[in-house]
Amino acid sequence: TPTSAPTSTPTPTGTQSPSMSVSPTATMSESATPSPSPDASATPTETATSTESSSETATPSATPTATPTPTPTPTPAPICFSVHSSTMQWTPSGLKSVTLGDLRPGDLVQAFDADGRLALTEVVLVQHHDCWDTTQLLRIAYRTMAGEEKSLHVSENHYLVKGLQPRVYQLARDFMVGDELLVAGVEGHNVAKIISKTVVEEPVRNVLTTSDMIVVDGVLASSYTNVFGISPKLQALLTLPLK
Repeated sequence: TPTSAPTSTPTPTGTQSPSMSVSPTATMSESATPSPSPDASATPTETATSTESSSETATPSATPTATPTPTPTPTPAPICFSVHSSTMQWTPSGLKSVTLGDLRPGDLVQAFDADGRLALTEVVLVQHHDCWDTTQLLRIAYRTMAGEEKSLHVSENHYLVKGLQPRVYQLARDFMVGDELLVAGVEGHNVAKIISKTVVEEPVRNVLTTSDMIVVDGVLASSYTNVFGISPKLQALLTLPLK
């Protein structure tokens, strides 16, 4: 008993103050140790969450509307005359005006010979005869020497005859207002002047003949069009088996 009394008396005075300062330090270090560990565990959770959110935002941006954006290439439009364009057809009772939509292989239609005189030529092929979709065409209005105003409905890449000797072809789109056209007269060809060019939408037909020419809407035209840059003369050779 006396031994423990003196020991407890000096301990409170000198040892208590260090032990009290040590014990809070220990307590603080203990509480500090757990607090970083929750923070450390919280940090990866946030990182993971942010990674998930960034991946979530990346997914919609990686699936944009790029797939439906490409549009299909439109089918090239036929290159020819209007189905309502007219030509002169030979019949036992004489020539009569018919539309290109009425023509069939074997029919005889009006054209020019090499000297510019009116002649008959046989139809060997009527193209697009079962197509009624409309196509953009040029409406080339012209005035004859007699003062008559008429119009030719033709695709811009169709060849018209610009000269006979030598025979010169020119695309319809290259004819300008004021230019001359070769047109059918009473016995042969005449010259007419273009007075306007506009655009129309109509179904089309194209007619291949044995002479490679045909008078359509009063204008001397070729049976051929600008296909891959092939000249009318070469097209005439390629279509020989049909004639």
